[in-house]
Amino acid sequence: MEKKFIYDEQTAVVETGKGKVRGYFYDDMYIFKGIPYAKARRFHAPEPVEPWEGVFQAVSYGCVCPLLDLPKPGGELMVPHRFWVMDEDCLNLNIWSPGLDGEKRPVMVWLHGGGFFAGSSIEQIAYEGENMCKLGQVVVVSVNHRLNILGYCDLSPFGEEYANSGNAGTDDLVAALKWIHDNIESFGGDPENVIIFGQSGGGAKVTTLLQTPAADGLYAKGINMSGVIGGALADLGFNLDFAPVADLANVEGSIMEGRAYGTDAGTAAGFVAAMVKGLQEQKVSACLKHFPGIGSSAQDTHNGMASSDRTEEQFRAEELAVFRAGIDAGAQVIMVGHMSAPALTGDNEPCIFSRRLLTDILREEMDYDGVIITDALNMSAVSDYYGADEAAIMAVLAGCDMLLMPEDFEKAYNGILQAVADGNISVERIDDSLRRIYRIKYADMIAE
Repeated sequence: MEKKFIYDEQTAVVETGKGKVRGYFYDDMYIFKGIPYAKARRFHAPEPVEPWEGVFQAVSYGCVCPLLDLPKPGGELMVPHRFWVMDEDCLNLNIWSPGLDGEKRPVMVWLHGGGFFAGSSIEQIAYEGENMCKLGQVVVVSVNHRLNILGYCDLSPFGEEYANSGNAGTDDLVAALKWIHDNIESFGGDPENVIIFGQSGGGAKVTTLLQTPAADGLYAKGINMSGVIGGALADLGFNLDFAPVADLANVEGSIMEGRAYGTDAGTAAGFVAAMVKGLQEQKVSACLKHFPGIGSSAQDTHNGMASSDRTEEQFRAEELAVFRAGIDAGAQVIMVGHMSAPALTGDNEPCIFSRRLLTDILREEMDYDGVIITDALNMSAVSDYYGADEAAIMAVLAGCDMLLMPEDFEKAYNGILQAVADGNISVERIDDSLRRIYRIKYADMIAE
């Protein structure tokens, strides 16, 4: 079958923010290779590319990041690899587009695997974007960035100028997303509909970007194509992961900045639900944290009391909506934070002690019947104000099933025993918690 190829001075020429680039037309696609999106400076954040005169020839792949070991061909029959010219200044990307016609198509940004130390955007033939471009009518972008010691070597002890050297490779990815946001419309893409996706180490890069504040607003969705975390935990014998974070970093100076999936409830809800499903498909219980959303506070409960001034309406519209998505996805455990939320609880005590929040709202209104666990009880927001036995009893009475890390385990344990003996906590209440725990721990051995 004939395929049309065009490379001339008019057909695939696009104006970017730094100058014109020329690619080529092949098999109903416009293809651009090796476009520089930033400039690498060793152990520093990526720097802007200098504007160029004339037309940049974007017809050859750009250099890839130097590897720690020279590549050795192997397994090429089943998974052919491509080894390419290596150079530290490897910040370039490739684009496949169905048209340069002003339409706003979805943009798929491929992040390659290799565990943050190896790989490249062109390492495998399958990394080329032509099939997705043609069959899915999307704009596909693949990205090279710094890896291994060039991208993730922490030299901060040697001076402030190296403060983020341990994350330079991720800074590169943020720079690439900024370039895409600013330029992709000229290539037929929609800058407001960018999807980042990756496999293996690329999947981990997706989850890293989800927790990188500088990347907020530069993508709309993320796809982690590897069940890496759940499978790895299961292989090591773990059956519970205190993840995902379901908080929103939605106030200035939020304690969850860099840990939450972002500031937008709709975006975070999708990522939380996906994480829950991914973990539990591998038989690892997911734990949503920190109910009802400690990201709404700038104070750290590790160091003392923390409080949120959010209204009940704000909590219900945003934070609780994210937890609802996790519950609907089947989350088996929810961790409650120590922050106080007067709008929800009616007092200034830590949320773990609120029957209204845990029983009336979480259990009854949100119809959650999984395990409720406290955040660590040895944190200052609890241990500075309550005895280990007092905190344990209050948490169980509020509706908690499990007590995490009491400051004095023996005192907490004996306190619960005494409360049951005195009739302050009923045996039935303890049995309810045991049923929820056993339902998860011995899922394959007992009936509901």
